[in-house]
Amino acid sequence: MNRKEAESACICDACPTYVDCGERLAFCMWETGKSKCIRDENGCICPDCVVQVEMRYEHEYYCTHGGEKVFTQKKTGGESLPG
Repeated sequence: MNRKEAESACICDACPTYVDCGERLAFCMWETGKSKCIRDENGCICPDCVVQVEMRYEHEYYCTHGGEKVFTQKKTGGESLPG
């Protein structure tokens, strides 16, 4: 799945944590996917997203922590991860 397909299938805008500030969706796909405007975590629907399932991503709150690649890098560095 490429970024354009992910953005089309993305459900971020239905998430209780999502804040519409004009950013591109599919935070999980971006290497630095963290949002510049979403600050509060109010629930996460990433596990229900077809992008997450198809790409076999494992985490939550990409909008506040970064894309899957960021989580993988943190994991190998021994940091504590959400979700």
